[in-house]
Amino acid sequence: MHRTGLPFIFTALLVNTAVLVAQNQWRELGPAPISTGPYTGRVAAIAVSHKNPGLYYIGGADGGVWKTSNAGQSWSPIGDHLPTTAVGALALDPTDDQILYVGMGEANFANHSRYGRGLAKTKDGGKTWEILGISEFSGRSFSRIVVDPNNSMILYVSITAAGGFPKLSAARGHPGARGPLGVFK
Repeated sequence: MHRTGLPFIFTALLVNTAVLVAQNQWRELGPAPISTGPYTGRVAAIAVSHKNPGLYYIGGADGGVWKTSNAGQSWSPIGDHLPTTAVGALALDPTDDQILYVGMGEANFANHSRYGRGLAKTKDGGKTWEILGISEFSGRSFSRIVVDPNNSMILYVSITAAGGFPKLSAARGHPGARGPLGVFK
């Protein structure tokens, strides 16, 4: 192909791409606002069932845990009674999608990121909760939780400091703020 055809091909690709982008329409699925404004807060974590395509959970940076059983058509808050609404990570047990782990404490490194208070676990899809690792993880944040696919009794968690600016850290004053960071098993 000679060079005179390249500008035409480039222009045609650009126009076709613009038409495709213009045709894409986004539709809000939720969750509904949890405050008086038209916002819920940033989503910090998502966990999707491997068995049920309509079941997934989201965790808000400081908005708690939400669940949908109908692919986002409606949402329910399920973690409002946890020690904090700051969520950094979620993980579903690969063998039972009613078992959800919630890493309390947001790890997005914003100055206003909130510290955590342990690891929450539900065995019934969010009806009841058990709080684990309070002394190990309080004052810091979860950035990832992985359930071992070969043995769901084994978890790997990634812990980091809360807040992106150490002098302005959202965990300032918390006794666990300077605790160990890294990967825990």
